[in-house]
Amino acid sequence: MFWIFGGGFYGGAANDYDMSALVKSGTVVVSVNYRLGIFGFFAHPALDAERHDLGDYGMMDQQLALRWVRQNIAAFGGDPDNVTIFGESAGAQSVLAHIVSPASANLFQRAIIESAGTPALLSTLTPLATAETRGQRFATAAGCASQTLACLRALSAQQIVSATQRPLLDGLIGDVATIPKPYRTLFESGTFNRVPLIMGSNHDEWRWPIAQAELNTGKPLTSDAYPAAVAAYYGPEVAPAVLGEYPLTAYGTPSEALGTAETDYYIACSSHKLDQWMSPFVPIFAYQFDDRNVPMYMAPVSFPYGAAHTSELQFLFPGFHGGRGAIRPLSIPEQQLAAEMAGYWTTFARSGDPNGAGRPAWPKFTSATDQMLSLRTTGPVPDAAFVAEHHCDFWNRMSQY
Repeated sequence: MFWIFGGGFYGGAANDYDMSALVKSGTVVVSVNYRLGIFGFFAHPALDAERHDLGDYGMMDQQLALRWVRQNIAAFGGDPDNVTIFGESAGAQSVLAHIVSPASANLFQRAIIESAGTPALLSTLTPLATAETRGQRFATAAGCASQTLACLRALSAQQIVSATQRPLLDGLIGDVATIPKPYRTLFESGTFNRVPLIMGSNHDEWRWPIAQAELNTGKPLTSDAYPAAVAAYYGPEVAPAVLGEYPLTAYGTPSEALGTAETDYYIACSSHKLDQWMSPFVPIFAYQFDDRNVPMYMAPVSFPYGAAHTSELQFLFPGFHGGRGAIRPLSIPEQQLAAEMAGYWTTFARSGDPNGAGRPAWPKFTSATDQMLSLRTTGPVPDAAFVAEHHCDFWNRMSQY
């Protein structure tokens, strides 16, 4: 199993994750670091003029590591012809990129995608022309208004970091050798590296960034500010419909209302769309992590975190706490769920099917049944209510995908 960590392509590290629960069954686990931020994802016309692969350097790092695994993992007891790539958030977006990248073909045989989906990701990545424009803006900000590679390559790491701002960071870049075509085109046509998949999301994904904003500002979202927050996310044309679909009266706090809308749009329904596009071509085992009382490593906020973004990680990686958070112990039922999840994940890595003795059955996803496994402390159960629960018909009517 080959783990790719998340962190928005600008943060995170491999050693934030304890692999002990996954190796107990005899699985060999590799965790890889890769270049982040402007060091990992950067384009500039002068680089393009050199006529070599450019842009997604972080992805190239991952591909180099996968080639290393293929060449060397047998010496560590691993099977080079049975590699499962898995990741969460930006790591899961990396997994999707490997699934469509010609350069990643034959480097893995299965894939697990945790909390990847975003609407922008499904339609197109940052176009190369946009990334190169941002690269020119960065060069000017860093003191290289001449736009020459000689000037850029003479910058120190500290100068580069000092000149970097989040709007200048691109994350994955499209129209390059690593990812040559838009995802949707490739997924709908079946033009991707076809391998069995586990793919899913958490019930309350977007409460995590809303909590981050509250912790950073010290101010919860208010009822008066809710309409403006919705308009800021979706634009003035779409906002009235969203406010009608997610009225404040249906939720305990404005943060929960906004978190539900954002979860459904950005993660849940876009993940479901991936299930629909890809399931005609490959076996997909879809899930929703649904422990809404899970302990959270971040500080408390004015609303419950629920099953927020990253919540499932402590069930696979004991003691996960986001690098700088606090370790929160799992209850006995949660420890049981953690053992079941590790069993599903490692059994899938071994055979391409997560089902095994002693665990509830996990049905394959099909568009006809729309079933996924709901991972709960009361026991994992097949669930066909995902689309209704996350308002996916609404988002499809809004033509957001």
